[in-house]
Amino acid sequence: MKPGMRRVIRFGGRWMKNNLLFSSLLLAVSSSLLAAQRLPISKPEDLAGRWETSDGHGGMVGMNVIVSTHIDGTPVSLIGHQQYLDSLDIGLYQRTGPDVEEFGFNFFATSPDGGALWDGQQLRVSARQRGDLPKVEVSLSWDETKKQWYGHYERGEFSRQVTLKRPENTAASSFAGTWFESKGLMNNCVHIAQQSDGGFTAWSDDISIPGRWRYANGIQPLPQSNEHYGEIGKAKLISPNVITVELRAYTAMCCSHPFQAAISSDGSKLVGNWPSGPNQAPRSVEWKRMPENSCRAAASASPAH
Repeated sequence: MKPGMRRVIRFGGRWMKNNLLFSSLLLAVSSSLLAAQRLPISKPEDLAGRWETSDGHGGMVGMNVIVSTHIDGTPVSLIGHQQYLDSLDIGLYQRTGPDVEEFGFNFFATSPDGGALWDGQQLRVSARQRGDLPKVEVSLSWDETKKQWYGHYERGEFSRQVTLKRPENTAASSFAGTWFESKGLMNNCVHIAQQSDGGFTAWSDDISIPGRWRYANGIQPLPQSNEHYGEIGKAKLISPNVITVELRAYTAMCCSHPFQAAISSDGSKLVGNWPSGPNQAPRSVEWKRMPENSCRAAASASPAH
């Protein structure tokens, strides 16, 4: 599980001592099998990020998926190299406002004792109600063709068959899309979506290519390249042409990373700045729109760091 998220507040898996023994053993064995079988994943961006649907009462239910992968060795490009799944971190939520409240996620993971199971097609999450943590029973199948999740979603009082899709709006804003920043080693790919209620949300990827880094004498490259997709963010429109985005917005440890940017007249760039803040030096930033939902090709072609 990737550090820095607020899993200690809303983590379902580590408080599952009262679960049925069979369920616990099943999840533990399945997690071990996942690690042992080196499950390949070709397009992690397709799974990662925000997924939701109407709760039937003016709000939304859904989940955010964080995908952690690795590539053997340190190639200079991610294109043409097989990625293997390390873990999925699943944040389940129900929201009534423009975004999830600060402690509104219940987090689970496919790591041992994480409470979630993923076999490459079906996602299962199970936790009994404990204190203010709601009961969770989720069984969702991934539709690779339609790029959506469907199945049973139970969290607290909400329980029904659902189809989870990307947040979308029929009059999509020009800010919606995938954007890449070539100067960043982390937080260098951001996905912005406009929701059905007109608000915005965001998630980010860390596209890391150690094979393109400059190493000091005597420093050996890492044995593998680690990638992360779907870190939870926030986005808010300040004016018709200016947006603020807060990356890693739900982190329990220092710090989130906000930036503000204006969209270019042709809609191909976001130009702005990272303001001064904890663990963040001020500097200008330019994000380029990607033709698809991935930054891997752009990162593989960017100048060495």
